[in-house]
Amino acid sequence: MSDVRPVRLQLSRRKGFDLQAWSREVNGLEAVNCARPGKWGNPYRVGTVFIADAQDAVDAFAANLPLGRRWNGGRNLDDLRGRNLACWCGLCAKHAATGKPLDEDCPDCEPCHVDPLGRVANEMICEAV
Repeated sequence: MSDVRPVRLQLSRRKGFDLQAWSREVNGLEAVNCARPGKWGNPYRVGTVFIADAQDAVDAFAANLPLGRRWNGGRNLDDLRGRNLACWCGLCAKHAATGKPLDEDCPDCEPCHVDPLGRVANEMICEAV
């Protein structure tokens, strides 16, 4: 089993930005874009009913993550397992260049739905013997 942990990366509009190349440079893993309007984007938007800020949107997303491995229209969380996950949400100076481990809480990074999504996607799976 590899000791390389997937991280949360921040997308960029910088000219020449290549998510896959940067992801491989950070830790050798492929990346998945989890921003809206893609299939992994957070459907809970700030400013809608009961969603006052980014943390509310992340909490709503986390509360509605599936208990099983498949969810909403056939999305399979196993597709995210072992991959870096990228979104537009900001990372602090400490994590901007290397990514934020998905299982690490950082009060200086912006809240992001990728954190609970990555935790669920990468949790241990118990398989029958």
